[in-house]
Amino acid sequence: MQPKTGLRLPQFIFLMLLLAIVIIAGLFVWNRWFHYDDTQDFQGKFLIEGTANNVAIDEKGIEIASDVFYSYQLDTWKKTITYSFGNLHGSGIYRFSADRSKLVIIEGGKSDIWLDVKIVLNLAQPEDETDPDATTVLIKVSNVISLGEASSNQNSSDPSSFLGIGTTPSTDNPEGENDPTNAINLSP
Repeated sequence: MQPKTGLRLPQFIFLMLLLAIVIIAGLFVWNRWFHYDDTQDFQGKFLIEGTANNVAIDEKGIEIASDVFYSYQLDTWKKTITYSFGNLHGSGIYRFSADRSKLVIIEGGKSDIWLDVKIVLNLAQPEDETDPDATTVLIKVSNVISLGEASSNQNSSDPSSFLGIGTTPSTDNPEGENDPTNAINLSP
């Protein structure tokens, strides 16, 4: 009698599960680091969620107003951003929504791979599970930018107005519901 060759059922199931895990991990890695160009998607004209303030971002920097311009650097592998205005500087992480229409910057945040997986699967939003006081949500209005588009923002000469900090509530909203106090902080 000849011995049986081939895989037994438990071995086959194990190999299929392993193959599925490798495929899912490969798709996640491809989607997170190779499918999109974060540097390009980071650029454009944005609206700070809950406000009327525009932010223009190009390859050179972030313009909050005509006289407020922050330089920045992205680390697209770690998904981090560092930025500066004069001698002030800050850093954090960034995330995009699955459709890349929303950019979320979390001051001093740490990467959360599990949340990133849920975002890719449309089970979460990039601002979920973050500290609202350290989170800035930007809605992409246009990929086409020209500096000077953010010149209508309030408190333009105050560097603390980065992404809306320091703006005063509108007269339509005395409680300041749309006051974007959830913006990024800068420290000397």
